[in-house]
Amino acid sequence: MKRRLGPKLLVFVLVVSVLQVVAFHHYNAVLGSADSLTKLVSLKHKTATVTDEQKAKQRLARIQKDYPIVDVSPNGVYAAYVNSANLVRVVNLDTGDELSHYAESGQVVYVSWIRNDQLFVGLRPVPGELQLTTLVANSGQSRLIHTYQAPANATFYKITDSYLTNDTYVLIANSTASAVYHWDTDGNENRVHLGGVYVKNVAVSLTHDILYYEAYYNETFNVNAEDNGTITTIQPNGALIDVVNDTLYYGTINSQGLVTAVYRYDASTQARKLLVTLAVPTLAEKISVTPTGKVVVHRNLPQNLVPPSAFSTTYSSSSSS
Repeated sequence: MKRRLGPKLLVFVLVVSVLQVVAFHHYNAVLGSADSLTKLVSLKHKTATVTDEQKAKQRLARIQKDYPIVDVSPNGVYAAYVNSANLVRVVNLDTGDELSHYAESGQVVYVSWIRNDQLFVGLRPVPGELQLTTLVANSGQSRLIHTYQAPANATFYKITDSYLTNDTYVLIANSTASAVYHWDTDGNENRVHLGGVYVKNVAVSLTHDILYYEAYYNETFNVNAEDNGTITTIQPNGALIDVVNDTLYYGTINSQGLVTAVYRYDASTQARKLLVTLAVPTLAEKISVTPTGKVVVHRNLPQNLVPPSAFSTTYSSSSSS
């Protein structure tokens, strides 16, 4: 009896083994096809994403080439620019669609984003007068904030604000004179007195209302901090690059005023760290810092303002902040 079952059992085992091998190869082929399909779909999605990013970059490049005043929102999705008709247009870079536009009789000399939904717009109605307005990006609704009396060839050099404290600092300057104004949390406006120095750049911390500024004195530019009336020199022979949240980024400069290295500074600990040494010294205006703290060197200067040299009228006074 056992001898009769042995060959049958062996045949049965062989048949089952063959079927398992066939089944294994079948399901392996099916899974392989599914995996290939998944990779193909993923590749197509990645290709489409890259293409969208490239289109957005191309749109921005065309805008920057065609128009003198351009600024990009912090999230990189929107661009605001001033066209040849002195019209401020806000567009979606991903789609090319216009969100809004804004027309003013005065010359638009400055545009910068407030977060991703509003803009500061600087106007020059007549020589010697500058107006600061805000613009809602998706509607074009504007609001006049203040009118400044300034030298005929002055412009808005920089507007910096903290969305947490609502502190805003406005730097108005020409090539020889400057003035810094502070709008506090309650909407009160005062001029900031910084010892009569010429101020080239400003940036405010996110939570502590510390004003960092680049000022010219002792025959060089220096990076300083102003905190409740107390002025501290952070870096002699330095250039202010940016403030990200509460962290200051500044550069050391050579005798030509070009940045040779970029540092990070923490006001709470006064600790500083060398981030990068530049192979080719460059203008501070060509250096930016991403929200994650990455240092970026650009080929071109930022173009969200009309430089004072664009105004024909000259101003001889040397009064400063």
